[in-house]
Amino acid sequence: MEKMSKIKITILLMGLGIAALVIFIVADFSFQEKLNPTSESFLCEGRPCNVILIVSESISARHMGIYGYERDTTPFIDEFFGKEGIVFENAWSNAPWTYPSFASLFTSQLAPDIFVETWEDKFSDVIPTFIDILGVNGIPKFIAHSWTLFPFVNAHTFIEKFGPKEHFQGEDPFLFSKSSEWIEKQTQQDYGRPFFLLLQPLTPHSPYDPPEPYRYFFGAPSEYPGPVIYEEIREAQQAMDGGENVEPELKRFRLQYDQEIRCLDSQIETFISRIPEKVRQNTVFIFTSDHGQALGQHINIANIGWRGTLYEEEIHIPFLVRAPGIDPAMIHQPITLLDVGPTILDIFGFKIPETFRGISLLPVLRGDELQLAERIVRAENVHGESLSSKEWSEIKPEVRTESLPYPRERAVRKQEWKLIQRADGSLELYNLEKDYKEQNNLILQWYSLSKEKQAEVLPLFEVLDKSSP
Repeated sequence: MEKMSKIKITILLMGLGIAALVIFIVADFSFQEKLNPTSESFLCEGRPCNVILIVSESISARHMGIYGYERDTTPFIDEFFGKEGIVFENAWSNAPWTYPSFASLFTSQLAPDIFVETWEDKFSDVIPTFIDILGVNGIPKFIAHSWTLFPFVNAHTFIEKFGPKEHFQGEDPFLFSKSSEWIEKQTQQDYGRPFFLLLQPLTPHSPYDPPEPYRYFFGAPSEYPGPVIYEEIREAQQAMDGGENVEPELKRFRLQYDQEIRCLDSQIETFISRIPEKVRQNTVFIFTSDHGQALGQHINIANIGWRGTLYEEEIHIPFLVRAPGIDPAMIHQPITLLDVGPTILDIFGFKIPETFRGISLLPVLRGDELQLAERIVRAENVHGESLSSKEWSEIKPEVRTESLPYPRERAVRKQEWKLIQRADGSLELYNLEKDYKEQNNLILQWYSLSKEKQAEVLPLFEVLDKSSP
């Protein structure tokens, strides 16, 4: 009897083992079917690609060498992405500050449409994100992030999209080292599955406090004046608003901001150099930012920092892609952060949800032209009660289901034309190809434009009219 019991137990264990093996094989087959790597065999030699998305805080494209900046702030990034990558010349953030811009990045929807515009807005967990889709389909994922993205770990649902061992929050050097450690573990485990890594360093967000030796770059004085803190930026903004000359302060702000970017460039170089070659050969690298940075470029408004305006210094962001098997190119058509999610899902071979408003940029990597002559991109910012004056402990985020009763600033762009509707309702029209710095408002010359130019601009007025509350 005892012998029969042992035989039954053995048979049962064997049966469970076979069942588990069958489940694993079916699951793995299903995974490969969902990836469908043969459809995009030009990438990663036909294998599913890893994706490393680097979203740095507050980098204006106009402070990077690859976008024509005079200081050599990004030598490695310029080389790494410029020589063997795709440079999107006209990428926009959909908002001039972190939280709504990341909401757009994750959901591929405009922040006002999903009611995520202030720190007091809780992100609804019923809104699909590309992170959800990666998780459901078994893609190993990890995020190393600064405090700006998830200041309320228990209140917001962004962080819930990553398991306890799938995220790390800390200062920049630790973010890069933790990311390297995670990649190494993935390589050692070698499940044969591609991974997704989101790296979100704080640099060059204020305070502008570049470490040595970067604080002495770009002709800086031999004596370091100390970090540029948030209060200094606000004081300079108030003084500028009052008509005072703050150019000496702005000169220092720009210098230390650029030094921070140069430091970040070196950190990214070290991080990428530590990735094993066999991993790099099967990885798509995407570099962008959540928004830009204003440093006094417009004298008609005190714009220092972020969240203030929708001028290009605050919403023109870098968007760079490097992937195995692609030809380098400069893409002029306008894109936005809405396009990040669709592109990543397309790289992995997953279906793009119908709720997504962005487009996949994968055809560009294939060498195809984007048919975007009629595309209009949008950015929006709510102006109302300042939440920055509140203590973090006083902010209690909740899911909102209706629009805020505050004035809004909107910007829309089609090709070289950009139309801004300020919070007070006034309009500004710019031709960005002829007026890169947005100093010549053409709105009063609207009727003197040729009929062809009026036809190009008219859809911008129509979009603004439709999007008004």
